[in-house]
Amino acid sequence: MGQAGIQHPIEAQLEQLPAFDWDDLALQSAWNTEFLADLGDRDALRALLDAVRSDPQRMAMCEKDEFRFKIVLFDGTDRGFRLRLHAWRTGFADCVHAHRFTYTARLLNGGYQHSLWDAGGQELYPDGLEKVLERTLHADDPFVVQHLDLRKIQPVLITPIRAGQTYTQHDSVLSSTVTEPDTVSIFLRGPAVRDHSLQWHTDTGQVVWRGGQASVPSWRQAEVAMTDEDFDQVLAQLSALSIL
Repeated sequence: MGQAGIQHPIEAQLEQLPAFDWDDLALQSAWNTEFLADLGDRDALRALLDAVRSDPQRMAMCEKDEFRFKIVLFDGTDRGFRLRLHAWRTGFADCVHAHRFTYTARLLNGGYQHSLWDAGGQELYPDGLEKVLERTLHADDPFVVQHLDLRKIQPVLITPIRAGQTYTQHDSVLSSTVTEPDTVSIFLRGPAVRDHSLQWHTDTGQVVWRGGQASVPSWRQAEVAMTDEDFDQVLAQLSALSIL
């Protein structure tokens, strides 16, 4: 809610959006790109952040971890989307990873090197996966050796993404990023199409199949929970960068 209990138009717009059609990727991507450009408006973004702060349910969905602060600006999962803000930690080099969903991202500040990887025709989610979920496995672990040839996973596109740019990435694609200082993005994700996603740490050889928030162990949920102080830190950063 805005000042004096007046709802900002962006909140009403989100509440009235029809279901997203991520199967028509070109059309949905074009719509997402235009929509996220409108969220560059400071008043709209401030209204959404204020609404999160006053909503315990959305605050509980926000997280911090070793590579970013993630704020859930709006949860429209009943219509196939969720809107988030990501404030990235400086100089973070992400592992090669998949997403459980297709998404569109727009950079508000900073930038990153974005790499897309080809899996070499391999099945990344083999039978028996339930035996190793959330476990950190080395490249020579029998399960990994049996189901994956990591040598076949190779980069096929490396490109910089800068502030003001928007892109859409399909859930079937593997990617990795290296962030610049003060990188902030708006992230519009679709519904999960699988329960887990692959992470491969090329520097250590470690492989992990991770689940969504519901499958994360309670100790990890407590570790990444965002506090009011964390939220204020993100707001201060956004203000310093003139995003708010």
